[in-house]
Amino acid sequence: MDIGGNEWLQDIREQTKRLASLTNDLIYLSRMEEEQIRIEMLEFPFSDLVTEVAQSFQAPAKRQEKEFSLHVRPMLSLCGNEKELRQLVSILLDNALKYSEQGGTVSLSLERQGKTFAFRYDSNGHIPRTTSIFIRPLLPCRPVP
Repeated sequence: MDIGGNEWLQDIREQTKRLASLTNDLIYLSRMEEEQIRIEMLEFPFSDLVTEVAQSFQAPAKRQEKEFSLHVRPMLSLCGNEKELRQLVSILLDNALKYSEQGGTVSLSLERQGKTFAFRYDSNGHIPRTTSIFIRPLLPCRPVP
């Protein structure tokens, strides 16, 4: 097999890994939605979680020559499953970074809007978009049995 064939096979492998990862993310999000009742809910500092997850994406953004901005209102607490929400924020930021153009911008904001939290991220990919997710805080938390 010549070198061109090896590059073609490598490209197929990479695309297969990418699609498998996206499929797993979709399955995870679907299960998270379906199994909502059985999830352990505890109060935790959501602002800190979003800031921590976002900071882990700053180095990859810099390597890809993308500007990454973060605007998180401090001291916002949420009643939920911290592990699940950490993974959700990570998936959303990973996709925003993957699908924005090189040299582009990804920005994230978290703020309170009335009784909900507004989690927004913007990216200037092939189709510039702003995605907003509104999260209702379930405070006070029910005690864990």
